[in-house]
Amino acid sequence: MSPARYPLRHSAAPIQTRRAKELHRLAEVPEGPCGIREFQQFQAALSGNQLKVISIDPPHHVVHHTTHQRGRTL
Repeated sequence: MSPARYPLRHSAAPIQTRRAKELHRLAEVPEGPCGIREFQQFQAALSGNQLKVISIDPPHHVVHHTTHQRGRTL
């Protein structure tokens, strides 16, 4: 995948990294692999939003989601 072909994806990486680090701090979850306990911490920190867990293996489908409440789907 060349950067010229997917410029937005590559140019957004610093923003995504910064936002991910902010989210980890907000949820008090250490950076690294996450399990059920960490997901529950993210869920508590982002209450009012629907969270979706996406498989890291292709075809990258939704493996879990919370019930939708007011707010955004994350």
